[in-house]
Amino acid sequence: LTKKGKPDLKECYIRKAEVLGARQVIAYTKLDGVTEENQKAFFINAYNFSVIAELNEKFPIHSIEEVPDFFNSKPFTVAGLEFNLKTLRSYILKRFEDPRIHFCLYLGGLSSPKIPTHAFSHIGVSQELTKITKGFINDSSYVKVKNRSKLVLLPEFMKWGISDFNVKDKQEFIPFLNKYRSVEHKISSSYSVDYYPYSWKMQ
Repeated sequence: LTKKGKPDLKECYIRKAEVLGARQVIAYTKLDGVTEENQKAFFINAYNFSVIAELNEKFPIHSIEEVPDFFNSKPFTVAGLEFNLKTLRSYILKRFEDPRIHFCLYLGGLSSPKIPTHAFSHIGVSQELTKITKGFINDSSYVKVKNRSKLVLLPEFMKWGISDFNVKDKQEFIPFLNKYRSVEHKISSSYSVDYYPYSWKMQ
């Protein structure tokens, strides 16, 4: 990863054989008898790695938009199940029903959440999810609070997955955000909420 939490695609390309080997491990991992928390960790790691692997195959790439239907990738296997990037992401979000996962899944592009600096372990998954969610929601480059205009701008991927956050409309994001905002940065319910366009550029 780069210092900005983005994949170092050049380094991944150089180590292409290792990437392919890791995909084989992910494909044939058996989850029988594995705890729910351990499975959550496994699938988050598998998804982020799969995005990196797909980007690796398209290297060099400057924007996800250069690859039509990037997320409708060719099928691949995770723990004996067949997915593409789109269906794997959807499977994780629907199966575990945890909105914090949104902030751990890499989408590519400047607007995407960062890739966690280390792989998830089955130990302390919930604490790590909360830590990453707080980091994202308190980062002004992601959640943009305009105090003069009393406006909160959220990344567009939160609009795409609004049903996963258990909110009926964008205004209801404020209580969700405040759950993870630091005390001095709580957002008033009088502020309006909107979205800013997603940037698919890689840098």
